[in-house]
Amino acid sequence: GRVRHLPNGVAEDPQGDVPGRPGRCIYAGRLSPEKGVETLVRAAAAVAGLELVLCGDGPLRSRLEALAARAPAGRIEFLGHLDAAALHAAIAAAAFAAVPSEWNENAPYAVLEAMAHGRAVLATPLGGLPELVEDGVTGVLGPAGDVGRWSAALAAAVAGAPAMQRFGRQARCR
Repeated sequence: GRVRHLPNGVAEDPQGDVPGRPGRCIYAGRLSPEKGVETLVRAAAAVAGLELVLCGDGPLRSRLEALAARAPAGRIEFLGHLDAAALHAAIAAAAFAAVPSEWNENAPYAVLEAMAHGRAVLATPLGGLPELVEDGVTGVLGPAGDVGRWSAALAAAVAGAPAMQRFGRQARCR
C-alpha cells in the first residue's frame, strides 16, 4: 500500500496537432548497437519517399554515415546531438518517429516526446516499449533487427499518412 507507480511524463507540445512533413521520420537517441539504429538505416535506404532524420551521436556514427552514403540522396540526414529546443523542433517537423531498439528499453523519452508531439511511433516489442506504443493504436510494433520488416513498416508509414496522423493523435492523448 506504500508503493506507487508514477510513470515518466513529458510536457505536451501545444502544436502537437500540426502534421509533420510527409514521409519524414525521426530517430532521436544514441547511435549505438543496442538501439537498433543500424537496422533502421539499412531499412530506410530501400524506402522511396522516406526522409530519415537521425538526431544523436555515438560510436556507430561513422559506420552509419557510410551506410547512409550508399542510399539515395536526401534519404538519410544526420543532425547530431541537439539541444532541447532544436530536438523538439525536429520532432515537430517529422511525420512519425522510429525506436528500433534491439534491447529491453524501459520508458524511453524518445517515445514519450514523440507522443507528446502527436507523432506515431514505430518501435520494437521489447522491454517497456509495448507499454507505451500500442500496435495499431498509437503506432506500430515490429520485430527487432529485421531489416526487411522494418523497410515494410517504414514504407507503410509513408504511404499511410492518414493512419499515422490518427495514431499520432491517439499517442498524444495517451
